[in-house]
Amino acid sequence: MNSEEKSLEATTVKQAGETTAIALNAIPIVGGVMAGIAGTIISKWQNRRLNQFLLKLASEMKNLESRVNSEFLLTEDFQDLAEDIFSKAAETRQQEKLDAFRAIFLNTILSTSPTYDEAAEIAALINGWQPRHIILLHILADPAAADKQIGNVVGPEAVD
Repeated sequence: MNSEEKSLEATTVKQAGETTAIALNAIPIVGGVMAGIAGTIISKWQNRRLNQFLLKLASEMKNLESRVNSEFLLTEDFQDLAEDIFSKAAETRQQEKLDAFRAIFLNTILSTSPTYDEAAEIAALINGWQPRHIILLHILADPAAADKQIGNVVGPEAVD
C-alpha cells in the first residue's frame, strides 16, 4: 500500500464527518448548531473507542513486556503499524474487530521477525470483515473451545 492510499484510507472518517457537517449546515436556522454538535460527538466516540482500545492493549502488554521486540519498536514499520492499527480501532465499534486488531498488534511486536506488510494486510482483511466472519474463524481454529464457550459438553463427559 503506498502512502497516497494510506492517506486516503486515514481520511475516510474525517470526510464522512465533513460531509455530515455540510449536509447539516444546509438545514435552515439550526443546521450550524447541529453540525457542530455532530462533529463533537463523532470525535468523542472515536476518542473513547481508541482510549478503551489502548487501555486494554496496555493491560495485555504488561504481562508481555519482556518479550516485546524492542528493535522493531525503533523502526518506521512500527510507527506505520501503530498508526494503521490505532486508526482502524478508532473507526470501528465492533468488539470482534477490536480484539483482532489488538491481537495483530501484539503478535507483530512480539515476533522475532515482524513484517509490517503482513500485519497491514491482515488488518485490512479484518477491517473488511463482519464480526460473524471473525467468530467463524475462532470456531474453526478451536472447535472444542468454541463448544465449551457456548455451553456444549465436550470430551469424555459428552453424552450422545
